[in-house]
Amino acid sequence: DDSLGHLKGMSLTSVNFGGCFKISDNALAHLKGMPLTSVSFNWCKNFTDNALMHLKGMPLIDLSFSWCEKLTDNALAHLKGMPLA
Repeated sequence: DDSLGHLKGMSLTSVNFGGCFKISDNALAHLKGMPLTSVSFNWCKNFTDNALMHLKGMPLIDLSFSWCEKLTDNALAHLKGMPLA
């Protein structure tokens, strides 16, 4: 989880963490404030509804979290107000 801290300060606009089975909700805290417009979390099986709260305020237009089995409909509340296409 702490390895994502190395991304801090980078001007990345797109990241793909698909299949990263070991990262958890807390890892996403390191992405806060980044100018990400596209993120893929497919098959990140440790994410819970709390994971998406770390994405609040990002300019995301594309977000994918297929097969994140612990996410429920409640997680969608964290996406309110995002310019998702």
